[in-house]
Amino acid sequence: MKLPLSIKSSLLVLLFVLSSCSTVKYGEDASTNNYSNLQTGKNYQFTLRDGGEKQKMVFSRISDDQIMGFASKKDSTMVSIPKSSVSEVKDIKKASATIAGFAIGTAAAAALILSSSRAD
Repeated sequence: MKLPLSIKSSLLVLLFVLSSCSTVKYGEDASTNNYSNLQTGKNYQFTLRDGGEKQKMVFSRISDDQIMGFASKKDSTMVSIPKSSVSEVKDIKKASATIAGFAIGTAAAAALILSSSRAD
């Protein structure tokens, strides 16, 4: 079975995008959520339950009911977010890499499609 090049390219791009997810969603019950995958010193974007407000911080540590960190790497202002108000955590660096990878993959697929259509 021979698939057209455009379908092969689309499948490859889709596989790449799905394999590089960088968002972790959390449930309503803060006691059952596992925050152990957060790494100290990394930048994260926390989406809060109340209206979807987003808070960026450099993660520092977790207490019993708070997630604590700094406003930025240069700013030593301590920021704390209650665990119960976090609905989603996004690793900013991975998200940027995913977007860049998707753009590069799309450009490569477009170049393959154009070159194969001109070769006929």
